[in-house]
Amino acid sequence: MSVGVEGLFNARSFIMGNEINSSNYLNTNQFDFILGCGAWVDATYVRFSVDLLMSFMAKQYIDAMSDGVPLSKVSTSIDDYAMNAILITLVGKYPFNLGKVTIFPELGIAYNVMFFLDQYGDGHNDLKAVENDNLSDLYIITGIGTSVKFNSLIFNFEAQFGPNVTPNPITDKPADSEYYSGWFFQFKFGIGYLFNK
Repeated sequence: MSVGVEGLFNARSFIMGNEINSSNYLNTNQFDFILGCGAWVDATYVRFSVDLLMSFMAKQYIDAMSDGVPLSKVSTSIDDYAMNAILITLVGKYPFNLGKVTIFPELGIAYNVMFFLDQYGDGHNDLKAVENDNLSDLYIITGIGTSVKFNSLIFNFEAQFGPNVTPNPITDKPADSEYYSGWFFQFKFGIGYLFNK
């Protein structure tokens, strides 16, 4: 068993669209780039972590067509946007021991609990004000990691990817023409203490 701390880089996509037909649609894809830090517990075949996430950049891409006429594709940086969340991750893993190095594939879930959203750069939490009231999301994730042991110290690296299985940001069922999807990938770097050397 081992415990430790970690840092991470997380990039995620959220896609929302409204398609009346193939000649009339609006598609918006927002990319958030996020840094985080947290703690983890590893029990050989199970790994649990909790991380605080802080966005540092967001970009939005808009693609639209009206009556068969393509509109200009727009790519913008959202300078006033900020988001904070807690990411809770639980994965099962199967370790392959190669001496001091261990490699382990992973499969599990991650739940992103958003607790702060600043849409306008004024420092206020807009979660209560926005119409979208279901901004926390569940991800199914897969990944691969490696650990390197030095006596009682252990160094970890993980790469994880997964789709958002609850991308609908509104409580009510969306209209038939509306659709939502999303995914994330992330890299984690950790250091910890190994109890059973």
